Amino acid sequence: MDTDTKVVIDPRHTARAMALQKLFWELTEQGSEPLTEEYLLENLEATEYDIELYKKIVSGVKDNQAYLDKLIEEY
Repeated sequence: MDTDTKVVIDPRHTARAMALQKLFWELTEQGSEPLTEEYLLENLEATEYDIELYKKIVSGVKDNQAYLDKLIEEY
């Protein structure tokens, strides 16, 4: 694939993939620098994302982390 070509992907799909990457990065303390949305878009070779969905997923997981961890512990 040409490195200058960006793949057109559904913005909601991109938002979900970006949120997953950001949460994994932050929750596993992979780096001292936060991941930027620009970096995530470039990494996914995407051009746009649903910013509201992205923010909702990231904040929802962070706000409910204790509850989600408790649910996961059961399995």
